[in-house]
Amino acid sequence: MYRPMAQTLCGDGLFVVLPRVGSQGSPGDALEDFNVAVQWVVANAANFGADAGRVHVMGCGAGAHLCAMYSLAAPLRTWYAQADRMARGAQLLASADADAALRRTVRRIHRPPRVAGLVLVSGVYDIVAQRRYEADRCIENLTAAARAFAKGEEEAWSPALAVRALRRRSAVLPPELFPRSVLLIHGRLDSTFELAQSQRMFRELCAVGVPDVQMKIYANLRRVDPAIALLAPRSALAQSLLEDIRASVKNQDTQPSPNQDA
Repeated sequence: MYRPMAQTLCGDGLFVVLPRVGSQGSPGDALEDFNVAVQWVVANAANFGADAGRVHVMGCGAGAHLCAMYSLAAPLRTWYAQADRMARGAQLLASADADAALRRTVRRIHRPPRVAGLVLVSGVYDIVAQRRYEADRCIENLTAAARAFAKGEEEAWSPALAVRALRRRSAVLPPELFPRSVLLIHGRLDSTFELAQSQRMFRELCAVGVPDVQMKIYANLRRVDPAIALLAPRSALAQSLLEDIRASVKNQDTQPSPNQDA
């Protein structure tokens, strides 16, 4: 399904790399795969006429969660390194188990390149709240969240909570550690991941000082609709989504480049 989506984005003037990550193993393994893919894109972008300084990552659903987690690798590694110089074993998250899990995860992401932007579609950014939402619907033992995230470690895999912790526990948090632009897209009719998930992530990114954060709420959109719409690029919904994505990836702090965005 994602190949036609990639072709649609290529047809809109972008250079797209579609990696396969996370098919086996834990979420930490998926992040390691993701880091290898992004490093490869940065190293080889010029060979394809793309600009290595304008790499964006985009994901839908679980992919959006993975993109958000990956984008925090650099600020999290920086925070832990600086905190440990002052007090060995300094804790970022409230839960000791979750904090230890987060430490282990970010240590596995070696030399993560800073991505220029994120495009996050219908994602989950607070696993703690997601588990509560699923429990209210009596499906907490049936979903991927129940299988992927160990009990007591949900906070470690909640990018919105990680951004909040970074903001509250950092005297100075350089904005250049974060992407320059973030676009969040969510449908009001999404019953898999609540709209509140994206709204929470949006507020935290704004508060932490990301230069360009946009959120687009589609009134009649379900979770799968954006992915389906981008399979038919001439549809009205696809054109609207492409306009939002185009505006996000083109709106950079850097000067316009003749190369394509990646």
